[in-house]
Amino acid sequence: MFSDPVVGDRFFGRSKALGLLSKRVNALKEGYRQNIAILGPRLIGKSSLILQSFSSFSHPEIISIYVDLRANSFSHFGYKFLGSLLYHYLKNKNLDIPEDLKALKEAAQNYIPKTVKLICAVESDIKNLLFERAYQNLLGLTSLFKEESGTSCIVILDEFHLLNTFKINAPFSGLAREIMMQKDTMYIISSSQVSYAKKILAGELLLLFGNFEIIQLKSFDYATCCKFLKKRFHDINLPKNLADFLIAFSEGHPFYLDILSNKSKEKARELNKTEISRDLVAQALNSLIYDSKGILNQYFTSILSHNLNGADYSNFLPILLSASARGCRLSEISKLAKQRPRIISKQIERLLDEDLLSKAGVFYRTQDKIFRFWLRSAYQRKRLSLAADPASESREFCSEIENQILAFSRETKKKLSERVINLFKSFENEIILIQNKLFKFPQFDQVSLWPKQDPADCIIARYKDGYWACLVKEEEITEAQIQAFSEYCKKAKYKIRRRIIICCKELDLNVRLLALEKKVWIWSRPELNLLFDLYGKQQIAS
Repeated sequence: MFSDPVVGDRFFGRSKALGLLSKRVNALKEGYRQNIAILGPRLIGKSSLILQSFSSFSHPEIISIYVDLRANSFSHFGYKFLGSLLYHYLKNKNLDIPEDLKALKEAAQNYIPKTVKLICAVESDIKNLLFERAYQNLLGLTSLFKEESGTSCIVILDEFHLLNTFKINAPFSGLAREIMMQKDTMYIISSSQVSYAKKILAGELLLLFGNFEIIQLKSFDYATCCKFLKKRFHDINLPKNLADFLIAFSEGHPFYLDILSNKSKEKARELNKTEISRDLVAQALNSLIYDSKGILNQYFTSILSHNLNGADYSNFLPILLSASARGCRLSEISKLAKQRPRIISKQIERLLDEDLLSKAGVFYRTQDKIFRFWLRSAYQRKRLSLAADPASESREFCSEIENQILAFSRETKKKLSERVINLFKSFENEIILIQNKLFKFPQFDQVSLWPKQDPADCIIARYKDGYWACLVKEEEITEAQIQAFSEYCKKAKYKIRRRIIICCKELDLNVRLLALEKKVWIWSRPELNLLFDLYGKQQIAS
C-alpha cells in the first residue's frame, strides 16, 4: 500500500458521504438494513472514508468487522474476519482484549460458546484447505453470533472484488445467498476496480433483498481543492496560478494533491523560500515522478506489473501510450500499436476491466491523468533515451514541467468563450459518451461569437444540418438567464439544433429543472474538462 488511510484531524472533506454512511448505520440501529458499495479509483480515499466513519462508532448492540482483502490470502482473510468479530465483541462488553486469536477465543468462550465453536471449525477447515466449507461457515457466522449474543454486525470488505482471487467457486454468489438471509447484518463493500465491481453488483450481487446502494467516490471539486490547499499551505504562500495548476494537473485527486503539496513545501524549506514558485513545483514533480525512487514513479511502475497480474505489460504499453496525450479511436490505436484491431480489442478489454483505460464513445484514453503523464514524460523518455545522462534528462523533465505550467497559465488567462470556440473547432463528427448518453459532435463549418455580442459570450456554430448555440457563463447562472437564452434561440434567424449552457459554478436544482424543461443542455466543469481532455486541450481548474 502506497498510502496509509487518513483518519482524525488529517481527514479532509467527504462530508456528504460521511453523512450518508452515518444515516445508514443509524437506520440499522432501528432495524432497517441498507447495504453500501463504495466505488472509486485507487487511492481516492475509500479506506479513509470507512475508517473515519467508524473511528468513533460505538453501540451496545452493533459491532463492525473490518477486513482489508489486499493481503490476497484466504487464510489471512479468515484470521482477520474471525479476530475482528471477537475483538469488537469483547470491546463492546468492556472486557480485557487479548492480542491473539487463541486468547480472544478463550476470553469469549463463556459468553458466546456456539460462536466460538463455529470459529474453531472455520479455522480447522482453513488449516485443512477446505476453503469452500470454511467460506460458507465464515459468512454464516454473523447470524449465529446475532442469535447467541443479540448483537448485529456491520461487515466491511475493503477491495471486495479480490474475493475472486481465493480458491473458492463462485465467491460472490455465495456472498449473495448469505446477504439475502442475514437481515440483521449490514454489508459495506469497497472496490478500486470500478468497472469490474459494477459488473459484479449488476450480476451476482443484484439481489431481491439486501441490494447495494452505491457511493461513487470521486475527486474533490474546485472549492474543496482550494480549501485543502489553503490548509496545506497555511505557513507558505502558494500563488493562485500554481494552485490552479496543481488542481488541474491532479484533477482534484486527494492523494496526488497531498503528496504534491508536501513535496513542494519540502523543496521550499530546503531552499529557505517563503513562496512556492514554478521551478519549485517542477523540482517537486521531478522528485516524485521522474526520479526512480520517487513515490509516484514506484506506484505507477507497480500498476503496470501488479495490476496486469504478471502479464507481459510491454504488450499493453503501445495502447496506454497512444491514448495518453488525448482521446484515441480504435483505428488510431491499432495503427500506432501496429496490431490488427481484433487483437488490440482483446487487450483493450483487459485494460478497461483494470480501469487503466476508459472509454467515452468512440474515444479511448488512459484513465489517470498523472499516470499518463508519467508514461509519456518519464517512462517513455527513459526507455528511448540514448544520452545515458540522467542529470541532463532530469533537467529536461523539469524544463518540460515549467513549460507546461506556463502554457496552463497562458490558457487560463483567455476568456472561457475563446477556449470553447477552439474546442468546437476540433469536433469531427465523433460520437462521445457524456452524462451517460451518446451524442454526436459535428464538424462545424464556422464557429464564432454570436453577432452583435448579444447575448454576451454566446457562441454560434454552423454545420450542414443547422446550428448549435452555446452560452458560456463563468459566474453563476439564474433561472431568468435560462429563460432569456431559450427565448433568444427561439426568435433567432438560425435553425438552432442544440442549445447549450456552459457553467462551471454549482447549479441550483431549480435552474437544472428549468434547463431540462427548456431543452437546454447544461455542461458543468466535469463535462467540459472531459471534452478538453479528449481533444488534447488544457483543462480548467475553477
